[in-house]
Amino acid sequence: MKKITAFAICLFITASCYSHEVYVTKSKGGLFGYKYVEQTSMNNGQVFLTCTDPGWTKCRYSSGAKITYKDISIDISLETLNIIDETVIRNITESKLNGKFIFDNTFFVIYKYNLETDKLEYSIYLIEEANDKGLI
Repeated sequence: MKKITAFAICLFITASCYSHEVYVTKSKGGLFGYKYVEQTSMNNGQVFLTCTDPGWTKCRYSSGAKITYKDISIDISLETLNIIDETVIRNITESKLNGKFIFDNTFFVIYKYNLETDKLEYSIYLIEEANDKGLI
């Protein structure tokens, strides 16, 4: 019985602390886009958008996402995800290769671009989660 109780407590702690953000990775795209574009939504609420190698496909989300943190659950529309993506790209073209910003007083975005490897990574969090993690 003690083992079952300890397991249940560990499972609860792990589940309640788990991140539920959106992760984006864009690597080595071509002038016209990417060869591989994949959006994956995990059962735990995480969403991954991965775009790699030169090709003809634009790196865009295929659907909206839901971010859940503690007792907060917010749907992010496809339009909002694309606006955030455009904001990140605009910052990079303005030579701001690393940064963070708050979008719509709801989401916190942190990004980094490595010019040498042509790799962009960014994550979208709820502001509450970013505060709790000390990102803001």
